[in-house]
Amino acid sequence: AYADRGVEGLRDDVKTRRSAEIRYLRALFYFILVETWGDVHFTLEPTEGVQTEANRTPANTIYEQGILPDLEFAIANLPNTQGEYG
Repeated sequence: AYADRGVEGLRDDVKTRRSAEIRYLRALFYFILVETWGDVHFTLEPTEGVQTEANRTPANTIYEQGILPDLEFAIANLPNTQGEYG
């Protein structure tokens, strides 16, 4: 959500690569949550303010709407080998 409001002067290819890296991490974290606890709270929007309620989302929905699309985006936009480390 914040990629388009990012740092001024950042090249589009770098912005896309960083977005792909973040989406990979989000997919990994949701995968770990779902495999550990099953149905968990799921959102793709940034949290603003204090949230005091959580709703359990079925694991299939999390895979279909979150994990798989994020991984597909990462596969399409990340290089096969990484030249940058750190």
